[in-house]
Amino acid sequence: MNSATVMQTLNTGFSFQQENYDYDSSGNLNLLKIESIDLSLVNQNEFAATGSGSFYSCTVSLCPGALLFGHAPPVQLTGRRF
Repeated sequence: MNSATVMQTLNTGFSFQQENYDYDSSGNLNLLKIESIDLSLVNQNEFAATGSGSFYSCTVSLCPGALLFGHAPPVQLTGRRF
């Protein structure tokens, strides 16, 4: 299960924030991942993006909980329409 927010930052840019909830094999909530991505259009055929994420412990009574692994090194993405 996830939820996302998209905001236009410039005429050619967007910022995405997404929350992903993870459940264990018994169906109990146990992890929250928050991702952030900044995307810009280089031209009509190409885009570039930078993204990062953080992982938190999560239960029904406390979410987000403690930071388990956070602020991972940014990921660089590029793409081209074909």
